[in-house]
Amino acid sequence: MSTQAKMPLRSGVVIAAYDPPIEFKQALPGLQRTSLIRSVWQVCVQFAVIFGVSFALCMNWTTLPAWLAILGYAGGLFVIGRAMRGLELMVHDGSHRNWARRSRKVNDTLTNLLAGFPLLLEVCNYRTYHDQHHRMLGTEHDPERRRFSELQMDELPRSSWFGFLLRAIPVFGQSWFRDLKNQVRTPSIAMAFLAWHLSVVIVPLGFLVGFGRACEFWLAYWLIPMVLILPIIRFLAEGSEHRYSGGESITENTVSHYGWLAHLLLYPFGDGYHFLHHRFCSIPTYNLPRAHRLLEYFDRSIYGRKHLRRSSIFEEAHSARCQDQAE
Repeated sequence: MSTQAKMPLRSGVVIAAYDPPIEFKQALPGLQRTSLIRSVWQVCVQFAVIFGVSFALCMNWTTLPAWLAILGYAGGLFVIGRAMRGLELMVHDGSHRNWARRSRKVNDTLTNLLAGFPLLLEVCNYRTYHDQHHRMLGTEHDPERRRFSELQMDELPRSSWFGFLLRAIPVFGQSWFRDLKNQVRTPSIAMAFLAWHLSVVIVPLGFLVGFGRACEFWLAYWLIPMVLILPIIRFLAEGSEHRYSGGESITENTVSHYGWLAHLLLYPFGDGYHFLHHRFCSIPTYNLPRAHRLLEYFDRSIYGRKHLRRSSIFEEAHSARCQDQAE
């Protein structure tokens, strides 16, 4: 049987420490085991989607009517942006050393080369911010809580998609500008970003089709989705993972997503099970769905009933227990 013990943090905020059932603890070492091959494979799949869709869209301009090619390009941008979100989440996984736990150097080097530098990210820089979010979750020292407060994320109405979008658009504008400014302010990361794309995309492609067309391809199928589409997906996903107003425990301010459509569009690799990730951040993304199923089975009383969840971003966060009481 699982329990919830109270532990005071330095800030004075009380956080509930979720203690899982013994059956889950016995399975935990296997769930925490990392596989470099699986991490690299997940990255390769995202690149296959990005470049496969990009080359298909290029063909559309010569084989389809202009209006249909434009529609295809708009839809393709979202698919590419979603795959970039997958790469971004692999940087997140690397920040927890979930690529190769035995060697931090191998973990960080491969995370940067295969997922971080292509998206203007660097895992050590990301880890500094993200570790503080985990350690100080829900306190005034939690950088995500400060961000939610400044952008008034908890006040976004979710009962109506129209009302949500009406309020979210100006908030997204602030978030987009802040994230972009933070990404480009470190010269070494910007140089790594440019070096990666020159050596992997622009120069090799330039020898095949000319450097002018290679730059056009990079601009249309990498830079535009990275700057315009990926931030939208990130905003919708990360803005729905917490609810800080009135919450003083991990079960009260961390939200998991159960809807299949949200997982398909916003949460690759099972990262929508956000309560589970915060409690056991050493579980790699590819094992989160299995860990979720185990806790749902062995701990229906707390994990299955008490932590916050939603099936859609257009739904207020609630616990299964509260839903049962309302019905």
